Amino acid sequence: GGVSRRRANIARKRIRGHTHSIGRFLDPPWMRGTTMLMIDNADRSDDHFIYLPESKRTRRLTSVQGSDSFLGSDLWYEDLERRYPDEYDVVDLTSARKPEEATYLLRVRPTRESSAYDEIEFEIAKKDFYLLGTSYFRGDSKTPIRRITSSREHMVIQDGHRIPTQYVVRNDVRGTETVARFMRMEVNPELSDSLFRSVALEVGRKIPGLGRQKKKDKGM
Repeated sequence: GGVSRRRANIARKRIRGHTHSIGRFLDPPWMRGTTMLMIDNADRSDDHFIYLPESKRTRRLTSVQGSDSFLGSDLWYEDLERRYPDEYDVVDLTSARKPEEATYLLRVRPTRESSAYDEIEFEIAKKDFYLLGTSYFRGDSKTPIRRITSSREHMVIQDGHRIPTQYVVRNDVRGTETVARFMRMEVNPELSDSLFRSVALEVGRKIPGLGRQKKKDKGM
């Protein structure tokens, strides 16, 4: 019945064909300065690094599983990783209609043996292929163990990209829900590759642009 909140600065960049993501936590106070780095590797498990300010050391997370909870939330580490079409086999494709719009229901089966679920169903808008929802299933169950949704109400368009600014993650196994909101977003900012190196985590470099936005917000 409790509620916990996390706040972080996040940046993502494609470097030599691989997605690099960094997140530095601002709140709550006991997590302030904790920094995570994820590097997408298409041919093997992704690399995960975490910097803990108390110990002032960066360590590599070698035992992370895709279905491990991300810092106690209903997000999985796999939700934060880049996925590739060849990691799934198509099971079925049907049409459906919500009160708001027509959709495709794409049912797939992950090919990775380490996957914590047996099938996934993507709910995709027919008119522009916007991903409205993702449901995860185990065994022959008709009820998903988790569902991630993103409504058009929380979608913005920047530089021709349709970007969801809010995800709702419902975990029916735990009976919990996580809401992830993205604020002060910027597409294609100038980011140095050095920001995404594990050796740079301890430096505590600020993500470019946030300082200017913070000053602007302060004057509002």
